[in-house]
Amino acid sequence: MVYHQGIHDYSDYAYVVRIYIGTPGQPFDVQLDTGSFNLWVPDIHCRSCSMENRFNSSQSSTYRRTNATWYLKYEDGFNSTGIFGLDTVVIGDGSDKLVIPRTTFGQAIYENNLLVNETENIFEGILGLGFGEINGATSPLGYINKSSWQAISDTGSSDIYGPKHIVQRLAKEAGLRYSNSTDSYYVDCDADLPTLNFVIGGITYGITSEQLIIDVENGQCRWAVSSESDGNTSNLWILGDPFIRQFCNIYDHGNKRIGFAQSKDP
Repeated sequence: MVYHQGIHDYSDYAYVVRIYIGTPGQPFDVQLDTGSFNLWVPDIHCRSCSMENRFNSSQSSTYRRTNATWYLKYEDGFNSTGIFGLDTVVIGDGSDKLVIPRTTFGQAIYENNLLVNETENIFEGILGLGFGEINGATSPLGYINKSSWQAISDTGSSDIYGPKHIVQRLAKEAGLRYSNSTDSYYVDCDADLPTLNFVIGGITYGITSEQLIIDVENGQCRWAVSSESDGNTSNLWILGDPFIRQFCNIYDHGNKRIGFAQSKDP
C-alpha cells in the first residue's frame, strides 16, 4: 500500500512531517532523515530541549518502557541521548494513515546546544527512514577515480559530502575560495559552476549550478559540497538536499512504500 503524508519544506534545508506517538496520539513535527535509522522525540523530562511538544509516557495507554538507552551523533555536530520506549506511531492524516504498533522510539533527555538552536521552531525530533540500498557512484567534473565509491541519498544533510581529497580537487578545478574559519568553499553568487555529475547504475545524474550555490546573506554564497569528518579514508558520498532538489527520490522498503507530497515553504 501507499500512504501519503504532506511535507513542510523549510527552504530546502529541512523536510518536516507531522506524526503521532501514543494512545491518544501526541503530535510531533519531525525531520525526515534517510541517512539515519532511528525515530526520536524530546521526552517530558528533557531540560535542555527547547520545543514545546514533549512525549509524556504517563498519558499513553499503549506505552511500554524498556531499560535500553541510546546516544546519537550526526555528521553536522548534532548529538542527543535518551531512553528507548515502545508505543504506537501514526504517520498520515485523515483516513489515510500508516499505524505502526509497538514501535521502538527514542525519548530524548538531552540535546546539545547546536541541536537545540538549529531545531528551534522547525522540528522536534528526527524520523530516520534508513532504508534503501546504497548505490555506487563515480566522481564528477571530469575527475575520474577507479576506486569503489558508495553513495546514499540523505534528506537529513543540507550539503553533498564526499572524501576530503576529492572535494578539494573539485573545488580547485571550479576556482572556489576556501575559508578555514567555516571549513567551507565560497563562490560568486552569480557564478555558473560546472554540472556536478554522479553516475549511479549506469545513469548520469547532473546537479546544476543553481542547486550548488547557497546564499548565506551579506552578499556571500557558499558551495553546497563539503568533506566528511573522516576525511581521506572514506569511500562514501552523502547525496543531501542539492541532489534531492534536482531529482525526485522515492524510498522503498520491500513491498512497503511511503509517498510524500511536498508542500510550499511555511
